[in-house]
Amino acid sequence: MDPRATRPPTAAGAALIAQPFRAALQPWADRPAGGPLRACLLPGRSPAAPALPAPVPAAAGGTLAPELSARLEALMCDTALAMAGPLGEPLIRVIRAGGKKLRPALTMAVAAIGGLAGDDPRVLAAAAAVELLHCAALVHDDLIDGAPLRRGVATLSAHEGRAAAVVGGDLLIAAACALAGEVSRDASVIMAQTLGQLCRGEAVQDQLRYDALAPVERLMEVTRLKTGSLLRAACLLGAESFDAAPGLCAAVADFGMDLGICVQLVDDLLDVVSSPALTAKPVGADFSSGTLTLPIALAIRECPELGELLRPGLDPVSGERAMALLRGAGDALASTAATARDHAILAGQRLRDAAGGQAAAEQLTGWPLAYLDSQLESKVGDQHRWLVSPLASPAP
Repeated sequence: MDPRATRPPTAAGAALIAQPFRAALQPWADRPAGGPLRACLLPGRSPAAPALPAPVPAAAGGTLAPELSARLEALMCDTALAMAGPLGEPLIRVIRAGGKKLRPALTMAVAAIGGLAGDDPRVLAAAAAVELLHCAALVHDDLIDGAPLRRGVATLSAHEGRAAAVVGGDLLIAAACALAGEVSRDASVIMAQTLGQLCRGEAVQDQLRYDALAPVERLMEVTRLKTGSLLRAACLLGAESFDAAPGLCAAVADFGMDLGICVQLVDDLLDVVSSPALTAKPVGADFSSGTLTLPIALAIRECPELGELLRPGLDPVSGERAMALLRGAGDALASTAATARDHAILAGQRLRDAAGGQAAAEQLTGWPLAYLDSQLESKVGDQHRWLVSPLASPAP
């Protein structure tokens, strides 16, 4: 049988991971109220401009109005330059490399629940802080992975060297912490906890590299720690910007975690079923680097030959064989898509339960499913179009 022919998912395969995996979230009840915004700003900070409306993330990926995105980027650059020294120019290149700016958009959308505009100084500081931490994580990821490019721009590790990437990433973390301190003491605690989770996730992921027998639960732990934690932080910082009640803080934390899991599973799935023409980045990178993801782990269980191919230094012929087997693992792909959808639905439900009919919150509840559907619709290749609809299946 040609492994390129995608098999339809079986009932057993579709039920393989029906129950979404979740981390126990630290309760935020009884936390002290956030402190006031400090008046002192870092050197070089531009004065505030007229208020702009808070964003609601767009399903197709563009998340901020151009004016607000420019304001956010300027704050990030000003803060990084204030402490970057000779690495200022490379860090500005990283900050200006683009991206969807999903995390700051979430911070601003949650802040809108409290009636705050996206360019409110406290909201803008929170949004810039979480995006700087995200940039720092990408710099260090590129260093670990040996990536030459990120969003079509040379990485720090490839262009300036490994030492510059280590120090540059650390400087971005410092800038993120400085901005979080402008929001409140609790915002700084959220950032510290999230940084610890990102580091722990990277350590677990490295421990599982090239491990064909890696437990699914451990892979989902990596997803929670490396992606879910940062979107959770983005939402919590938005809530912190208006001193939200403990119940709402817990709800947006759950929303961010489930959305983060959904986002990462979609990305993992597209690494198998999309193409560079659709994603603007290489596909198959996870398997070739030995990075275990949910679709890869489930495909190995479905096709043991894949486990034998999971090794360093895979030659091109073996690499093509591995990708053909991955793309033919219908049960694994269906289960991954179903789990992403489960978390998208759960994210909306958790926030809806706490929204109390508040318009800004209600508007945000539908975004996880819209994001999932738009990503699958626009980026899944022809061979796997059946994944776009939860009820569709390929021809036998």
